[in-house]
Amino acid sequence: MFYQEDYEKDFEASGKVSIWACKFDSEKALKAYMKEKQTRDDDIYSDFYLEFRMGFLDYDLIDFIIHEDQPSSLEELFAQVSYSKTIVENIKKSSLTLDINKYNSVICVFDYDFIPDTDYVRKNKNVDYIGSFDYDQNSEKI
Repeated sequence: MFYQEDYEKDFEASGKVSIWACKFDSEKALKAYMKEKQTRDDDIYSDFYLEFRMGFLDYDLIDFIIHEDQPSSLEELFAQVSYSKTIVENIKKSSLTLDINKYNSVICVFDYDFIPDTDYVRKNKNVDYIGSFDYDQNSEKI
């Protein structure tokens, strides 16, 4: 379940946010995916951490939200995320084209510049890593 090399990865990066766009059936399903659990050896994990082969993350630096209604814009998709204005601006500046109709949820890990493994095989087809983006830590939080 746990790989020592996963815990040795250091993706910490001030001013970066790593983002996953998702489609979940319910808030309960998203919370279950993100829920932290603990092994007998005191290792902390969640389905999210395991899926992307990450070690422990500071839960205080993670925002995850789901919308009851289908968002119609990036602004709506990120509306409840910290630093949403600066994040949306930087996503729009990038060459990323995001099909907003595929997603109703986002997971944002702040001060983290995730780099996916080249041998990564997705298990949850409804969770897409879309990239790491700059965010302005001095901008309005929401």
